[in-house]
Amino acid sequence: MFENATKEDLVTVLLEMRETVDTDLGIMELKQKLMLSKAYLEDEEFVRDVLATTIVDRRKEEEYRKKEEEYRKKAEERRLERIQELELARIEAARRKAEKEARIREAKHKEARLKAEEESRLKAEEEARLKAEEEARLKAEEEARLKAEEEARLKAQEDAKAVEGRRKAQEERKMNERIALCVEEETRLEKERWLVQEQMQHVQEKHKMKMLRNRKMKAEKQKCLQEERCKRMEEQKQFLKQKSDEDMEVPQAIEKVLVFKGERAQMLSVNPDAVAQPVIVGEGKGLSIDSHLRCR
Repeated sequence: MFENATKEDLVTVLLEMRETVDTDLGIMELKQKLMLSKAYLEDEEFVRDVLATTIVDRRKEEEYRKKEEEYRKKAEERRLERIQELELARIEAARRKAEKEARIREAKHKEARLKAEEESRLKAEEEARLKAEEEARLKAEEEARLKAEEEARLKAQEDAKAVEGRRKAQEERKMNERIALCVEEETRLEKERWLVQEQMQHVQEKHKMKMLRNRKMKAEKQKCLQEERCKRMEEQKQFLKQKSDEDMEVPQAIEKVLVFKGERAQMLSVNPDAVAQPVIVGEGKGLSIDSHLRCR
C-alpha cells in the first residue's frame, strides 16, 4: 500500500488525520510520520483504507486529466491544422501576387539596371583612375616617410653610439679612478701594516732586552746576596771561634754552631734570596749566631 503512495497521497491522508505536515519533508519522512500518527496507531486498517481510497481517487483524477489533456491536444491539433491550411492558402495567394509584381518590377528594373551598370562602369573606371593616382601619391609619400624615418633612425643610432661611447669612456675613467684609489688604499694599508709590524717588532725586541736586563740584574743581585751571605757566614764562624775560645766551653760552642747551621740550611731552602741576620745568643757570654733570616 505504501509502495504505491505518492507524496501528495501521504500529505492528503495526514491532513485528513489532522496532522501537521511540513511540505519540505521527503516521502520516507512522510511515511514515517503517518505510521507514527495517533490515528494510525489507533486504527491501522482505517488509515490504510483511507490511503487506498486516496490513491484510487488520485489515479481516477489522473486518468480524467489525461483524457481531458488528450482531447484538448487533439482539438488544438485540428485548430492548428486549419490555421496552417488557411495560412498556406494566404501564402500561396501572396506568392502569386508577389511573382506578378516581381515580373513587372523586373521588366522595369532591367532597363534601369542596364543604365545603372553603364553608369557604374564609367564611375568605376573614373574611381580606378583616381585610386591609381592616389595610390601613386601615397606610395611616394610612404617612400619619403620611410626614407626620413631611416635617416632619423641612422642618426639616432649614431647619436646613441656617441652617447654610449661617452658613457663607456666615463665609466672606464671612473673605474680607473676607483682602481687607482683601491691601489692607493692598499698601498697605504700595506704601509700601515708594515709600520705596525715594525713597531710591534721593536716593542718585542725592547721587551726582550728589558727581560734580559732584568734577568741579568736579578742574577747579579742573587750573586751579590750569595757572596754577602758567604762573607757573613765566614765572619760569624770567625766570631764563634773566637768567642768559643774565650767564653764558652767547647761542647757548648759546637752545639750552638750545629743549631745555627740547621736553622740556616732550613731558611735557605725556603728562600734562596734570604739574607742571614746576626742575633746575639747566650746572654752574658757574647755568642752571636744566625738565628733568623731577613728576606729582601
